[in-house]
Amino acid sequence: MNNDEHRELLMATIESTADGIYISGLGGKYLLSNSRFHEMVKVSLAETVYVKHRDVFEMVANQLENPLPFLYWVHDLLKSPKVDLFIVRFTDGRIFECYSVPLVRDGKNSGRVWTFSDITRLKKTEETAKLYLDLMSHDIRNRLQGLVMSVEILHLMVDNPDSELTIIDLIASELPGSGTYAAKNITVPQPGLSSHCQHALSVWRN
Repeated sequence: MNNDEHRELLMATIESTADGIYISGLGGKYLLSNSRFHEMVKVSLAETVYVKHRDVFEMVANQLENPLPFLYWVHDLLKSPKVDLFIVRFTDGRIFECYSVPLVRDGKNSGRVWTFSDITRLKKTEETAKLYLDLMSHDIRNRLQGLVMSVEILHLMVDNPDSELTIIDLIASELPGSGTYAAKNITVPQPGLSSHCQHALSVWRN
């Protein structure tokens, strides 16, 4: 298989993937890219072929919510043989995972392969799930607080049924505003309890 055949096979391979792929050689020279890459980063092949990778990534950075961290990451990788990834957020709401590995030939670093994966849907799902869990956690904490308060009120009622001021103070400490917030014109008759205690309990039950 000659060089042209190798290149055709490589092109057919990278064109078959759903990810955007950009390959740069020594000195940042353009080597190869697939159509998915140009579609994803909105940089044409003509704009890519005759410029170095720094220029390409600057065009990408111009579309990001926070371009400087991405450019710093690219700059550091160009001087390093490490494998790394970076999450980039575009101003239009898209979220990509950029994965980069060194291109090694004959044991020597001869460039870099950059792979862009669209993870927008995954990230949005994660963020929605996190928000839901936060809301559930808040609701559970409120319910637990209510249960604890109920137990405290019951203890007070058992120990001293006439301690209405203590019960009102307890409720007022848990509700927004002053102690007068607890004394609404809603009463639930409770045999053996004073009117103040009945007010407090009716607020708590509602």
